[in-house]
Amino acid sequence: MANKYQGIEKETPDIIRNERQLTGLWRWVVIVLSLIGLVLIVNQIFSLGIFNIVLLNNIFLYLLLAIYFSIVFLIFPLKKDSKVVFWIDCTLFLVSFFTFSYFAYNGYNIQTKGWEIVPPQHFIYLSIIVWVLIVESVRRTVGYLMASIIVLISIYPVYAGYMPGVFRALSRTFPKTAVYYALSGEGILGVSLRVTGDTLIGFMIFGTVLSYIGGGDFFIKVAFAVLGKAKGAAGKAAVISSALMGTLNGSVMSNVITSGSITIPAMKKTGYSSTTAAAIELCASTGGVIMPPVMGAVAFIMAAFIGVPYVTIIKAALIPSLLYYLGLYVQVHSYAMIHNIQSGDFVGDDYKLSIRKLFSILKEGWIFIFSLAFLIYYLLATRVVSRAPYFTILILLVFIMLGKNRLKLKNVWELLYSIGQSLSEIISIVAAIGMILGALYFTGVGPVISREILHYAGDNVALLLILGAVASFIMGMGLAVVASYIFLAIILAPALTPLGYNIIAVHFFILYWANISYITPPVALGAYPAASIAKANSLNVAFEATRMGGVIYLIPFLFVFEPALVFQAEIGAVLYAFMWAVLGVILMSCSMSGYLYKVGRLHFGNSLSNRIMEYLSRFIILAGGFSMALPYFQAKIIGVVLAVIVIVFANFKTKAIYALANNSVNDSN
Repeated sequence: MANKYQGIEKETPDIIRNERQLTGLWRWVVIVLSLIGLVLIVNQIFSLGIFNIVLLNNIFLYLLLAIYFSIVFLIFPLKKDSKVVFWIDCTLFLVSFFTFSYFAYNGYNIQTKGWEIVPPQHFIYLSIIVWVLIVESVRRTVGYLMASIIVLISIYPVYAGYMPGVFRALSRTFPKTAVYYALSGEGILGVSLRVTGDTLIGFMIFGTVLSYIGGGDFFIKVAFAVLGKAKGAAGKAAVISSALMGTLNGSVMSNVITSGSITIPAMKKTGYSSTTAAAIELCASTGGVIMPPVMGAVAFIMAAFIGVPYVTIIKAALIPSLLYYLGLYVQVHSYAMIHNIQSGDFVGDDYKLSIRKLFSILKEGWIFIFSLAFLIYYLLATRVVSRAPYFTILILLVFIMLGKNRLKLKNVWELLYSIGQSLSEIISIVAAIGMILGALYFTGVGPVISREILHYAGDNVALLLILGAVASFIMGMGLAVVASYIFLAIILAPALTPLGYNIIAVHFFILYWANISYITPPVALGAYPAASIAKANSLNVAFEATRMGGVIYLIPFLFVFEPALVFQAEIGAVLYAFMWAVLGVILMSCSMSGYLYKVGRLHFGNSLSNRIMEYLSRFIILAGGFSMALPYFQAKIIGVVLAVIVIVFANFKTKAIYALANNSVNDSN
């Protein structure tokens, strides 16, 4: 159904993820379960009362687990490259399906009879089985590292009494811990799964539908059309298209795979190195988690944690995400100027993507823009977040069915399979996050650790922020972004907010630093699919991405000091802060890339003294840009003075080098 490119190479990684494409009976099992799940979700969200069924919330969540969680064991194999559903996969699928279905059948008793405290004996065994199933599902979907962390944290209540200092708490028995996770409202059925069932699933389905019918390709074509004649066009188009993709898909890995399969070959064809092409796409895709309105699961969970409307979160996310993409765009432009990368003829003669084709592209795909516009309007006008994506999907499908590219029955089955595939993975991860939350709630150590962090840092604000950044980054290396965010929102956020920092800015600070792990060595999970598409070394890609996306390490500090950047001020103050932040981010990005507009490359020569002068100049420009973005007027003045002095010096120095080079050439002639 998606519009195909003509002339643009499209490549996919040799190994994208540990996932197999089902065929035959098992594919139909996923399709049927996905359809049943959609009916269940719509019935619950809109209170339709189909077959006069009104479900308690815990019954609804258990049924979601039975339907989508069980699919994990069919789609994600026991070992990599295993394309056949073995008996162990089938067994785990059936055990998980019937166990959660049985929990749903007994949902009323679980909620009203206090079974999370004193359960029937067989529920203890079933709870332990659920624990094992969740750990195995995470191992299959995310990998051994996250599964190991889940085990270590989830079993913490059992050995909490033997831990030193602030980590010491009353120990619980293994059976009681398992029952608490499986049956209580603060374990697997905690805030992460509740938010997923109520809100996130709808947005994930919307993103899947939009991408399936060509929305992702449309955004890429728009970016290529607008930037097709610009210098280094392919790299800039990758930034813009991934930013647009990020509005509907909050998954870094998915963005790298879908956008990168087109943008990375196009960049390589026009002169970007394999490593740089992969790094640009990785940085651009990483911004999907921080680009509103969808932002994966994080935006919805953050709204639930802070206790503010979802619209407040997406509004707060807007300026920081724009600043990040601005910084990345400047880096890409600088790279293209330094290496003299032209726009290039990276598409076929029969379909040149240029500004002349933009209007025809928009005419062809206007429904995608309209659907996003309607979604945002509905969110702002009604603030009924849970129903917004379903109305948008309905409008989208109606217009598609009335057009020439209408969905056939085969396409409907494929779409249902894609929905089941994506929901199974997120449900698995969210269930595991529930056990992390359960461990903190069950032991009560979260507030204690927060108080100790605050006590340790004392009045040293810089130390506390650095500790928070390091903690967020370390957690982000092993956990999914949403898991890392939730863990630190409980432990770290309460340590920062008493110091007077805005609570929304603090939560975004945690989110940004957890998200950074996707591009930062040694883990850099997003580097693997990008490197695979580009045929590059993943570690080299990660190091290059760290430089290309360097502003993402500084932006969180800016909005913590200046809450106006997350819309926590009057509109005048927001615009004033944004103006200075734009200037600061441009200078910081120029410093990191080593290129200044109208000055040229910041390279003063190869001697040691010239190299020292070069890096010192770049550091001063970086410091000047950062100072300009701070909320203090004195800091802005200092930043402007520093930047102007160095820019004037660099301009004089580069002109002198250019003149010297010309004289040398003339003398030789």
